[in-house]
Amino acid sequence: MLMKIFSPTLLLLIFLSLIIAMKVEEKNQLRLQVIDMFKHGFNSYMKYAYPADELMPLSCKGRYRGSEPSRGDIDDALGNFSLTLVDSLDTLAVVGMFDEFEQAVRQVIQYVTFDRDVVVSVFETNIRMIGGLLGGHICAKYIHLHHPLRLSWYRDELLVLAHDLGLRLLPAFNTTSGLPLPRVNLRYGIDLTLSKSERERFTCTACAGTLILEWATLSRLTGNYLFEQYADRAMSYLWDRRHRQSNLMGTILNVHSGDWISRESGIGAGIDSYYEYLFKAYVLLGEKNNDYLSRFEDHYSSIMSYVQNGIAMVNVHMHEPHRSTKNHMDALLAFWPGLQVMTGDLKPAIELHEMLYQLVKKHKFIPEAFTTDYRIHWNSHPLRPEFVESTYFLYKATGDPHYLEVGRTILNNLEQHARVPCGYAALSDVSTGQKEDRMDSFVLAETFKYLYLLFDSTPHRYIDIEQFLFTTEAHLLPLNPFLFTINDTLKNEFHQITLKSARNYEQKNLSIIEKQNERKAKSNQCPVMDEQFKSHEYKENLRQNIRDNQNMKEIRTASSNNVNKNEINISYHRITAVEFSSDNSEHIVQLRQMGIQIEPLSNGEVQLIHMASAAESTNDAEAGLSFMQEMIELMKNTNLFQNSIKHFKPLTVIPLLEKKSISFTVAPAQFGKQLHETQGIFAQLYVVQPYSACSEILLSHYITSRIGIIRRGDCMFIDKARHLENAHAIGGIILDHNLSLKSLNNSIFSMTDDGSSIVDIPLVLMFKDEAVQLLYLLSKQPNLIIYIGDENYLSESFYQQMNYLENLIEPSNPISKRWFYGHMELFNKDKQCSIVPDKLKQLELIIKQQIEHKIHTNDDKLSEHFPDTNLTTGNIHNQSSHNINAYHTVVNKLIQSTFSNDKQSLVFNTNTDNQEEQTSMLIEIFAQLYVVQPYSACSELLLSHYISSRIGIIRRGDCMFIDKARRLENAHAIGGIILDHNLSLKSLNNSIFSMTDDGSSIVDIPLVLMFKDEAVQLLYLLSKQPDLIIYIGDENYLSESFYQQMSYLEDLIEPSNPVSKRWFYGHMELFNKDKQCSIVPDKLKQLELIIKQQVEHNIHTNDDKFSEHFPDTNLTTGNIHNQSSHNINAYHTVVNKLIQSAFINDKQSLVFNTNTDNQEEQTSMLIEVTMTDEEAEQYQMSMAAEDTQKKNEKQANIKEEF
Repeated sequence: MLMKIFSPTLLLLIFLSLIIAMKVEEKNQLRLQVIDMFKHGFNSYMKYAYPADELMPLSCKGRYRGSEPSRGDIDDALGNFSLTLVDSLDTLAVVGMFDEFEQAVRQVIQYVTFDRDVVVSVFETNIRMIGGLLGGHICAKYIHLHHPLRLSWYRDELLVLAHDLGLRLLPAFNTTSGLPLPRVNLRYGIDLTLSKSERERFTCTACAGTLILEWATLSRLTGNYLFEQYADRAMSYLWDRRHRQSNLMGTILNVHSGDWISRESGIGAGIDSYYEYLFKAYVLLGEKNNDYLSRFEDHYSSIMSYVQNGIAMVNVHMHEPHRSTKNHMDALLAFWPGLQVMTGDLKPAIELHEMLYQLVKKHKFIPEAFTTDYRIHWNSHPLRPEFVESTYFLYKATGDPHYLEVGRTILNNLEQHARVPCGYAALSDVSTGQKEDRMDSFVLAETFKYLYLLFDSTPHRYIDIEQFLFTTEAHLLPLNPFLFTINDTLKNEFHQITLKSARNYEQKNLSIIEKQNERKAKSNQCPVMDEQFKSHEYKENLRQNIRDNQNMKEIRTASSNNVNKNEINISYHRITAVEFSSDNSEHIVQLRQMGIQIEPLSNGEVQLIHMASAAESTNDAEAGLSFMQEMIELMKNTNLFQNSIKHFKPLTVIPLLEKKSISFTVAPAQFGKQLHETQGIFAQLYVVQPYSACSEILLSHYITSRIGIIRRGDCMFIDKARHLENAHAIGGIILDHNLSLKSLNNSIFSMTDDGSSIVDIPLVLMFKDEAVQLLYLLSKQPNLIIYIGDENYLSESFYQQMNYLENLIEPSNPISKRWFYGHMELFNKDKQCSIVPDKLKQLELIIKQQIEHKIHTNDDKLSEHFPDTNLTTGNIHNQSSHNINAYHTVVNKLIQSTFSNDKQSLVFNTNTDNQEEQTSMLIEIFAQLYVVQPYSACSELLLSHYISSRIGIIRRGDCMFIDKARRLENAHAIGGIILDHNLSLKSLNNSIFSMTDDGSSIVDIPLVLMFKDEAVQLLYLLSKQPDLIIYIGDENYLSESFYQQMSYLEDLIEPSNPVSKRWFYGHMELFNKDKQCSIVPDKLKQLELIIKQQVEHNIHTNDDKFSEHFPDTNLTTGNIHNQSSHNINAYHTVVNKLIQSAFINDKQSLVFNTNTDNQEEQTSMLIEVTMTDEEAEQYQMSMAAEDTQKKNEKQANIKEEF
């Protein structure tokens, strides 16, 4: 793709004529109005909030970290370091407020410090604080250079602060991948244990890929090379994690392993600034030592091929780019037209910007998320700057006065709907105009800066913008950092710190990224302006096309790059015969384009057939002919071609059986992971539901890390593989039901894909003879481990995968001594606590036996090994040699037998009908409880990390049951209990309530309804025992569930206990693996006794029993009825007291609302209930006084720190 570089720093466009729609005086008046608006916001912050991080414009006070109720991840940007002041520094300079700028620099130098025990976001702290400090430093040097009387006292103090903050963020890079952890403590660095937790080990692509501009500038200004080095490593690692066929990126990944957690790909939240920094890194740093531009080109071409749908930019699956993941977009993608302007791709920039402008005209502001038909999906708007940014760049590139009118609209909307006496307030609902007590620092740092530059008609009025590049936070970084030198003394200080930092960090970072095949640096290309863009009529026609359509997806766009929507338009050289590999899907696609077809032969080889008429063009046909001639010559002289087609040869499936050696020949797929002449895989088996695997896998947690058994038919092989991979299976075996096919006749079947996407797991086809035998083995041995791969690599695979096999056969055994055949004492790691894994020893002997004997199975051998069965394929043929029903009957019996042994109640359907039987199974779970906030669970859950892996307690009402379940599942709860407040309903009357869904979606967690009698009792128990563990499920399965979930319960009650000895009731010494280091989990022992007692006595609670067990309380439902049999207020009062009691014991202060109003109150720390007027007044007065006192004390302490 030819990329036109259109940097704002290089704009030298000459317009022959423009339609002048706005006079210079009018434009200047708007510029002055922007300055007045900025002053109103900035002065309000300084008057009411400074030195706090942010202004609360409705309360007219400052927001300190910890002084207000937590807003979750949003507060990670706050560090009690005067965030808004630092973020606004270079805006003060740009708008010409030099006096205020100089005073602000003094205040930052005097009062801002980073030696604080506070955990902050690495991403937000970098773009806002380090970027703000660098922008302020550069502007201070620039102003002094052009106005020598100003800032003559400045000695690079802001740069010193930026360097100090950068060093405090460096520990976040102490990961295996080289990607930074999402958060870091400014005083203590990182907690290595905490860094492995679920909340800390995941980061977004933008979070890890939005550092290079600030850190490279910091390195070049200070001489400390570590910053640029670490940021570049992170960018390189992210590039390495792209999907190699689609060149798309996901949005969330594991910082330790690099595994994708969310494979959604788009240009909005979670990924936006990664693309921005790839291109801007090229502008700032050039291509001397990296390939930022070529990476961006590959990404950009894929985005315009797959993500763009009409004019909409909708997220897709990175591995299935033709499939959308949602039908809405988020407001952050509004930066994209501005980035397209910089690259010179103006047509799509104009079109996308116009679509966003239609949203603004319809809703006044761009909602946080919106649908493709211009409706609101998420209705808030925090006064984001991205749309203003794109408007500024489009005006700068085209000079079109239309964009001045767009700016006027934005300005007027801010004044009319966001301005308040103490600043500018975000909107919590753009449809109603309801405001939120929030003014983010980027409002002053970006929104007003871009508005000012849009209306500034005098170039270089105060700051020559052309000398700088904007960061994602609109901070100014110099294109030539060497113009801003520092004194020698400071250089030496930075040098000494660099040497010390290198010793501390360089050896700790274990990044494995190494650049390979470095591309040659591309020549800088001057900005290009097509003649048509000088025409106002042409641009207006582009915009009119957007205005006349109601659905973004239906709009036909005309990108200047003419991107093919079905295939990435990337130029490539014609593949040669030597380079060709049938393992490479791109090579297969190229051969098809050249008219070459690949036909598999019965002996496992392939034949290439060239048909010029099937080629896509005359040039492709000629290239195909040349390729065939090369291949003929190659086959004459070498055997390289045989190596390229190796994956058409059969593989082997080997069940690992004691005293028996047996193997099955299987046909590999042409796609997915290839196992020829390399290590195979070991795993246990699982019969998938639905059995055809033609739709989403049910109960997918059972298939994780196993090999899925599925049947042939109903959909393409590649679709089955995708569904298995999405369920985290590590491989798949497709069982064939064609009675006429056998693997022994050398007619190996070849499974092909659809040419559109790639899977990374191996898939093999097993014919019906072997299928029956494998299912029989599985029915007799549910924990059977098999090997799939090249039989010659069985032994090597075993020894290479010892760690994995140890965990597979004895998952609870902390092995510290390994045993190898013939080497009894090898790898004795710890003599004090050595544990010999006998099962692994036994498995090695089985593999040794298999290698020595290499016995291949047939019908007679199967009956010889397993005399207790007559389910051989021969018997099937005796019943009816052509009767497929007989085969299905046998297979069904084997599957049923398999899962009855494995104590799983699943339904499998081996019929070839398209309709799958998806009968549900009973679920039994143990977990701790958590009262959810908001209590109705009708909106996004607050403090969601507390609910993870727990059962959420919520109240009935305000929304549908399915909506409550979805929000619990999104917060990673494993179940939910809905408490009812209807005094007339009881569970004892056998009138059990049925909860239904809306028919539109599925959730995978159980949800139960508890009536008010039991609800009061459960809440009382929780108030007395905050870490209470409960069981939800069939009471008859309580004991069985306990023993089946022993490992999970051990972790739940003693998470830090490395259990090496389990205790079972009646078996005191069972599983005593090593007396030297065995640890008896007493809490688990106690829990088992509780369960045994429950099973033996089967005590069901009621009011009398409850008061008998808990004599210290009178909060029974009977007492409630005595107060007022129909008074719901009394019930609410009791419930609130119990919730308060529960969370006081748990040392948590959360918000719960038991009212049935639709609107949730999520800002107060009080619990709102329906009481009598007198009770409510006394309660509110006492709580309000206490709350005010606490807030005043906290703010006083924080201000004292400053």
